[in-house]
Amino acid sequence: MSRRVVKIAITGTHSTGKSSFLDALEPRLVDLNLKVGRLAIFRAQQSELAFRS
Repeated sequence: MSRRVVKIAITGTHSTGKSSFLDALEPRLVDLNLKVGRLAIFRAQQSELAFRS
């Protein structure tokens, strides 16, 4: 059986509730037997990873 990988990106400015949203979403996804991984990229790292704001 093949499984499809889905990636979801959450972006936004400082203090807009991104982490709170993910804190609420993650357990719901886990309850659906989905694997969840989180990656935080901070402004200081953006230029190294070629992200533009």
